[in-house]
Amino acid sequence: MCFEEHSASDGFALWCDHWFCNTCWKDYLSSVVKEESCILKKCMYAKCPAGITTEAVEQLAGSDSETVRKWRAAMIKAYVAGNQTMKWCQNPHCDSIILLSDGLSSSSSPSSELESGVVQCGQCHWSFCANCEHPAHLPASCKQMKQWEQRGGYIETSDEVRNSRRLIALTTKPCPRCKRPIEKNGGCPHMTCGSCKCEFCWKCMGPYPNCECKKAEQGLGGIRFGGASAAVADLLEDSFSINKDFEDLNKRCANHAFARDIVKELKARAASAVDKVRDSVKLGHLSLLSEVCTLLMECRQVLSHACVLEFFMKPGHQRTLFDFLFKELEFHSDQTQELVENMSKEHQGATLQPSHITALRNRLKNFKDAASRNFVPRDLEIQPASSF
Repeated sequence: MCFEEHSASDGFALWCDHWFCNTCWKDYLSSVVKEESCILKKCMYAKCPAGITTEAVEQLAGSDSETVRKWRAAMIKAYVAGNQTMKWCQNPHCDSIILLSDGLSSSSSPSSELESGVVQCGQCHWSFCANCEHPAHLPASCKQMKQWEQRGGYIETSDEVRNSRRLIALTTKPCPRCKRPIEKNGGCPHMTCGSCKCEFCWKCMGPYPNCECKKAEQGLGGIRFGGASAAVADLLEDSFSINKDFEDLNKRCANHAFARDIVKELKARAASAVDKVRDSVKLGHLSLLSEVCTLLMECRQVLSHACVLEFFMKPGHQRTLFDFLFKELEFHSDQTQELVENMSKEHQGATLQPSHITALRNRLKNFKDAASRNFVPRDLEIQPASSF
């Protein structure tokens, strides 16, 4: 605050009647809009509860100013974050808001709720999980995807999004009540969520002030290490086996995602060629090609995330059966994609029949049904990868 004398017309006050000059208000607003929680800011007078309104910001900064644009963007972001029926589209190149309750996006383009927890943006057609915001990852669970990502597993998204998630994982923790990420930038472990006002301990995430940290610290005595060499050897052997398993499945996961990108490109070529073709036979051929590409993209997406599910399955009969069904769908997807790629290159003898699509669709359905009903994953406590 400037503490200088001004005329009454050169100042402004909220409903609390604490008057400050316009210059001080503008400087204050231009500073607070840089913060994500700017819409919670109060009057500049110490401990005054009067909140800053949008009307006040527009009057002080000008309705077309950068300050007002940032303020409105913060309001929309806070509203969506606090509304469980809304989600931002997770495509980094799309800024649509999806209404989960009625399946409509903010652009008035319809979006669809595909399968349990999976939605599709009506603007860009990007599919993602509404629960964990990863790309659609059936048959793997949200918990498995989180642990897979922490281990450094391949996830189909942009480097920008991946780096952002890693930064959030390193610097924030979810509120125990509303699950919004909270950043701690200093001070004591006593935290208060800016969204739901939940008070908790940063160290143990327990309710404040009835925190259990000290009990945990005092419970370290009396541990015996004698005769543990055999157990340590078994642990190291299991760890090596798990790491080898992860490396193999991670490569398969990435390969299926890359194969999906190839099919996506082939489908785009077929779509662009439709406008240039007038022959009915060729149009039917392109329509069939587009249909099988759509099916192949779904197969590759399911196979990619089936690698995640298989990693978390216990060794035994169930995993053997799962791997058999997995490889069967993988084999027929490879065969069909090879046929499609040869057709796109106009190789002689490469013909696609409706029966190919029907057979592949049935195998995909059988695999998804079996994965959702018959296979129980194991829970592995996985530490974040060292590259984080």
